[in-house]
Amino acid sequence: MGEAVNRSIQKPLYVYLYGLVFLIYKSAIYFPSFDIVTAFCSLVLYFLITYLLVIFSQKVIGPAYAGIPVIITWLSILHVVSLAKGFGFSYSYIPVRFYVILYTAVALIIIGLCYGSRRIASLPMDAFHKTVNVFLLISCIVFLGAGIKRSYEYRIENRTHQQKEKKTHTPATKDIVWILMDEYASSVSLQQQFGSQNELDSFLSKAGFVLLPEMRSRFNNTLFSVNSIFHFDDSIAPSNFYEGIDLLRHNSLVPALERSGYTFINLSFFDINQYPMVANRSEYPYSFEQQLFSGTLFSMIAVKWNNTIRKCDNYNHQIYQNLQNTVSRKTSSPRFIWAHIPIPHQPFCRNSQGRLLADNHTDDEDTTLIKRHYIDYLQYGNSLLKNLLKQYPEMQDKIVVISGDHGPRYPFLRDKSYQLWPYAAVHIPGKFDTSGLKRLSYLSQLPEFLLHRSRGAGS
Repeated sequence: MGEAVNRSIQKPLYVYLYGLVFLIYKSAIYFPSFDIVTAFCSLVLYFLITYLLVIFSQKVIGPAYAGIPVIITWLSILHVVSLAKGFGFSYSYIPVRFYVILYTAVALIIIGLCYGSRRIASLPMDAFHKTVNVFLLISCIVFLGAGIKRSYEYRIENRTHQQKEKKTHTPATKDIVWILMDEYASSVSLQQQFGSQNELDSFLSKAGFVLLPEMRSRFNNTLFSVNSIFHFDDSIAPSNFYEGIDLLRHNSLVPALERSGYTFINLSFFDINQYPMVANRSEYPYSFEQQLFSGTLFSMIAVKWNNTIRKCDNYNHQIYQNLQNTVSRKTSSPRFIWAHIPIPHQPFCRNSQGRLLADNHTDDEDTTLIKRHYIDYLQYGNSLLKNLLKQYPEMQDKIVVISGDHGPRYPFLRDKSYQLWPYAAVHIPGKFDTSGLKRLSYLSQLPEFLLHRSRGAGS
């Protein structure tokens, strides 16, 4: 038996074991989303493709070294984002030249192996195969154990979140409209980092809004920031994006709203409790399949395909149109309208006059270009907000929040504290004491404050 096992692990099984390790590693990041059918089909597909590649490689390079170019190819495909980050690029700014250089280098390495293998006698590879196979088997066990440990920690954290659902509030009478403009910087940040004065401040002040220039976000990431809002100012970050998606689907705010008599309306690209997204326009993984392939070349191609200027602009206007229709519709019960508009977040779809732009590809070195596009797109977003408030005077009788989720995070912006400094302004009908509102430190403290004031707000 022992001899049979020893002979087995001396074979070039590592090209197949690598696929199993990758599957367990990606699954272990967040086991609750695991889907056995997707996992099985993905593994079978990997084995089939690998088998064909090995056969081809054996004919070109010979059986002794056949697995090496195959594993190099898989590494460059399945870990392309990690490789890019290793060279100093951020996820949002991986330039085309990186892909060109990377896959040119991979091709040259494989060609070099083919050329060298024909001039060097085949070396004994049993020890190499055994070492790599054992390493990968141990990796499977380590990743599996780490995933089980994370799942246990998640259950404890999830119970903590569920306890917050017991919050109760007085019955509501006023609609709450929260318009979240993605990556909208505070006016101070705009002035200090972009040299731009935000004309929206004066417009909102005249419309009866209270400006909150000192308001901060708990996190500089959309998913985590939104989670903190929907979990009553939770300052504990989800362990990863996968958990963040799940926590948002089981948040504390929506049940509290419903207990107060609100109808929740979701106009965003996140599933929020039982209320589905308008469309999946984010790059966050919503399924086990997306979790499995995130960070690979396949997912990056899908992101580029999905995030063209026209597709993003169509989505933005779908949200805006839905918001207009929802605001104008009269109902017998109060509503909490959550509208998440990805402006001025990249891709920059329009200029300040509203003209649709051509697909623009920028990287983190395009400082001047990004600054100009960001301010133009923000000003375009301002025009949408002003038109909404002018067109629907009934907004004056609603509680309205206009905010960002975090500040801009471009690498060339040196003061990273501004990443936690979003725009924030609140309108509450009638007269009320603004001191309590201005004492709030974080955007995610607003839901609790507003729920306590939604009954006859400001009267």
